[in-house]
Amino acid sequence: MRSLALAATVALAASVPVSAATVSNTWQAKIGTAGANGTAQVQAFGSGTGSVVLKLAKLKSSTLMAVVISKGTCSSVGSTVATLASIKTSSTGSASRTSALTVA
Repeated sequence: MRSLALAATVALAASVPVSAATVSNTWQAKIGTAGANGTAQVQAFGSGTGSVVLKLAKLKSSTLMAVVISKGTCSSVGSTVATLASIKTSSTGSASRTSALTVA
């Protein structure tokens, strides 16, 4: 099983949400050299929930990959913040998914 790590620097910002669906923070990371394998985007909503959007390509076909959110940067990955369900690439090596995040 291969591992796919999204390195996200955790930064908190004070904001007053207009509604529960208001995006308060967004982080985006390129996956692979210069984003050759896609992107991962984490959105935090004012309600304390959020989402992770994965758009992957040019990976090994039909492969199950672990998905984790980590503190730090791509060059210096820190501790794991969250472990999400694994994602499986298609026969062409692509995959996409949106996962909900909760306070828990």
